[in-house]
Amino acid sequence: MKLDFRVLKEPGVLEKSSSYLFTPLPTAEKLYFYITQIGHYYCTHAYSIRRDYFSPVLILCVRAGCLRVDYRGGSYRLLAGDAMLVDCREPHYYYSDMDGLEFYYLHFEGSNAHEICQHILAHQGPLVEKQRAAALGEFLKKTLQFYDEGKTETEFDESLRVYEIFRYLHSGTGTDAAAASYIDVITGYINDHIDQRITLEELADAVSLSSFHFSRRFKRDTGYSPVEYANRKKLDYAKTLLIRTEWSITEIAEKTGFSFKGFIKLFTNAEGCSPRTWRNQHRVRTADPDGPVLPSQSQGVDTTHH
Repeated sequence: MKLDFRVLKEPGVLEKSSSYLFTPLPTAEKLYFYITQIGHYYCTHAYSIRRDYFSPVLILCVRAGCLRVDYRGGSYRLLAGDAMLVDCREPHYYYSDMDGLEFYYLHFEGSNAHEICQHILAHQGPLVEKQRAAALGEFLKKTLQFYDEGKTETEFDESLRVYEIFRYLHSGTGTDAAAASYIDVITGYINDHIDQRITLEELADAVSLSSFHFSRRFKRDTGYSPVEYANRKKLDYAKTLLIRTEWSITEIAEKTGFSFKGFIKLFTNAEGCSPRTWRNQHRVRTADPDGPVLPSQSQGVDTTHH
């Protein structure tokens, strides 16, 4: 895969916009899904794209302003938080009729990408369900950050990235798939704010729901209240820090957004012992007294990062 960073000189596209273009290797074209272009655009009212045919599949995720899309006989008005799927082999027209538009976009191809796209369009239409659209927008943001940092990945990993996009696009047939979408958003928010106090209102805002409806839905889908879920994630992170660092209990409490007393109480209630006792039970030392502290294999500790 060849990566080329460009600030595109397109009508209506502001200079702070960016785009990455990719040239797939023959193996990727034959066997995998692959990304051909991804970008983050800031646009004026002069921005417009009209095509009768363009090979890749397109994802649009609006961050601010309004993006108008004419596609499959419908006229759509995408606002902040909205997302849309377009098979560019069909006629399409998207444009801004006012300043202040900001959006992410991604083109991809490969394998049976168009067949899957057509299946989704036939069963769900081009608009992405609201909660899934929020998760998809965050995914595109993180994907762009990945390339901003100059990172590269294998053809297989890039193909998995497109599979992940399909997971966000496909609503499934039951409540489990729909639930997974907004739970992903919540988990991402918790991970991004792991060192802060997280409130019910903040979590509800992250998925654009009222606190009342969000709390009821989250409890139904996970078995935990939102705050209980956030605390579980924080405790998982605290356990990792207890095993893998020499930080004091006070420092770990701060790193997970708790007061010292609050952390001790929550941890003890959840684990049946204090953090210090848990640390001593779940760590072993190497034969070298000056060597690193390692997680105990006999305890069956899950040291996966969350």
